Amino acid sequence: MKTPASILLIISLLGLIIFGIASADTIHTQFFSSTDSFGKAELMQECRKRGENGPGAVETCTLIVERAASEYRHGQRLYLATELLLCLIQLLHTISLVAFLRNGSVKHLRRSAIWSLIPGTSPGLVLGIPFGIWALFSLKRNSRVIVSNPES
Repeated sequence: MKTPASILLIISLLGLIIFGIASADTIHTQFFSSTDSFGKAELMQECRKRGENGPGAVETCTLIVERAASEYRHGQRLYLATELLLCLIQLLHTISLVAFLRNGSVKHLRRSAIWSLIPGTSPGLVLGIPFGIWALFSLKRNSRVIVSNPES
């Protein structure tokens, strides 16, 4: 039972590190970087090239570019929220697995193994699924041994 839990813990720690680094990078580029990653100037030039040079063309291009920049920032915030949610889930996996390895509490391993079967919440996204199945089979096998042999 400890082998699949240990492997899930390693995968969970790696996922926590990867999502933590990705979240920190996103937070840095979104809030603390002075560069404009959207590139309004290039989009404005492209809009002016394609558009007619009639009255109101510049205002129309400006509105289009501002709307696109707003949607881009909204998408970045959604991406950051998803990364932070995945970090939290990886942290919960890690805490649950450490609790199992320290205390031997089967409910923590069962909870983490079931979470591992959900592709978005699995440690390492999909990498934890086979080890979650292995952990559940180990739990099932050990519960049969305990039920059939209550003296041990």
